[in-house]
Amino acid sequence: MKEIIGKTEFYEVGVDQAKNRIYFTLIGFWKNMDDVPDVYADSMKAVDKLKRGYTILADLRNFKTPTKEAIAVTAKVQDSLVKRGASKSAEILDSKLVKFRMDESADTSGLTTILRQFDNEAAAVAWLDE
Repeated sequence: MKEIIGKTEFYEVGVDQAKNRIYFTLIGFWKNMDDVPDVYADSMKAVDKLKRGYTILADLRNFKTPTKEAIAVTAKVQDSLVKRGASKSAEILDSKLVKFRMDESADTSGLTTILRQFDNEAAAVAWLDE
C-alpha cells in the first residue's frame, strides 16, 4: 500500500514498502527552488523506508520543462537514489522537451545505468515488476 511521504502542489513522493518502491510525481513548472524546498528531504525520508534494491517510478506527464536550477536538484536527488541502492528507475513522459532535460539530469547523476523511459504507466510498472 502506498504511503505518502511528502506532497505539495509541485510534487508528491510516496513509498510502497511491500513492493520496495518509491513513487515520484512531478507537477507543473518549478520557477525556482523556493517552490520545492523539501523535495530532497522528502525523497531521502522515503528511501529510509525501503531496502537496497528498491525501484523508482517517476510520473513526469504533468511536469513542465524544468529550469537549470530544477535539473540540478533532480540530479542531486537521483545521485542519492543511485548511491542508496536503487536497482531500476522508470520515468513516464509524454513531452520531448521534458525528456531532453531529464536525460540531462540522469546523465549528471548516473541514473542512466538503471533508467528506462516509457510513454504509459502500465508498461513502466510491468518493467519494474519483472
